[in-house]
Amino acid sequence: IPSLIKHGHNGLLVNQKDTGGLSKSIAVLLKNKKKAEAMGKNAAALIRKNYSWGKVGKEFIEIYEKAIK
Repeated sequence: IPSLIKHGHNGLLVNQKDTGGLSKSIAVLLKNKKKAEAMGKNAAALIRKNYSWGKVGKEFIEIYEKAIK
C-alpha cells in the first residue's frame, strides 16, 4: 500500500505478482536484522500515531455526530 508504506523506512514495496522482487526483499530483511527492526519500529510508530483506538474512535464519533445533525 504505497500510501501507507514508505519503501525502506517502514516497509518494503514490491510490485504485485513479482515473486522475484518479494524473495529479494525478504532476503534483504533476513540478512540485515537492524534494518528489519528499524522498519518494524517505524511501522509501529506510524500505526500508533494514525490508527490507535483512541484516534479512530474519535474520528468515528465526529463522523457520527455530523451525520445526525
